[in-house]
Amino acid sequence: ITTEIQQDLQRLHNKQQHVKKTVGLAQQITNLLLQFDTRNWTITTSNKPCKQNK
Repeated sequence: ITTEIQQDLQRLHNKQQHVKKTVGLAQQITNLLLQFDTRNWTITTSNKPCKQNK
């Protein structure tokens, strides 16, 4: 029984590590998207007249 518990604990620990990694990745992606968004605002606003002409 003790080995099963140890295995379960190890699995839980691995899951926690995985969650930490994915959360970190998500934060990095969000930051990148936010940076991209602010840079992209000028492009999207300047593109609007072109679309209206069509």
